[in-house]
Amino acid sequence: PPTKACDELDGIPKYHVIKFQIIAPSNAANIIFKVIVLGSTISSPIVFATDTPKINGATKLAIEAKNRALLGLIALDDIIVATRLLLS
Repeated sequence: PPTKACDELDGIPKYHVIKFQIIAPSNAANIIFKVIVLGSTISSPIVFATDTPKINGATKLAIEAKNRALLGLIALDDIIVATRLLLS
């Protein structure tokens, strides 16, 4: 009588490895040497996937306005109003 369920259904377990798994060959495959032509291994140039955003004129002027306001040269509100009038 079988002692395990796998013996009863599938046979002896030691034969399962041979049946279901690939066993490595006893001899290694021969190594094949290839001559590589000079210049054939040059990779294509790298292209960046994300583009750098361009700074719009309004954004650039707003940044300059904040910098000037921090220095105390001109009030921030006056610069923003002047920038909006300039762009409209």
